[in-house]
Amino acid sequence: MLIDIFLILGVIVIVRVGWSVGFTKIFFTILAGFLAAFISSKYSYREGLSLYLTFVVVAVLTIVLGCFIVRLVDFLCMNFLDKIGGLVLSVCVWLILCTNVIVPIMVYENYVLDKSSGKICRTVSCFIESKVPLFKGYVFSYAHLKSKLQNFNKDKAD
Repeated sequence: MLIDIFLILGVIVIVRVGWSVGFTKIFFTILAGFLAAFISSKYSYREGLSLYLTFVVVAVLTIVLGCFIVRLVDFLCMNFLDKIGGLVLSVCVWLILCTNVIVPIMVYENYVLDKSSGKICRTVSCFIESKVPLFKGYVFSYAHLKSKLQNFNKDKAD
């Protein structure tokens, strides 16, 4: 129940942020992070400053491209659609990140997985794990954490 309240309060804050920022800025910010991480991981010289410089340059170039697209969206008078898209994208990113990374880590660290994990958290997490196979390799599986907790409790009891 406490986690569901945390998710709902987070959604309320994220709705405001998504509406004020807009789809284009949120999309290009997320794209900048993923693209910069991907390109810097493929960069052949991964030592020292060159890795960080590659990350920063790719991220800045992607954000600059996003700024040009934002100006185009403003010019075409599509602000309302941009704000609605930003609202939807930010809520989706919040729910995916929160239910598959933040909440399982908080809950697992406190060893109260079964008692405090709310219905919203379990539903969204299971939906993401079943429908989006890309996230299975990168997020904590609810079932995996539950089995680890059970093994921990068995070891603790012995």
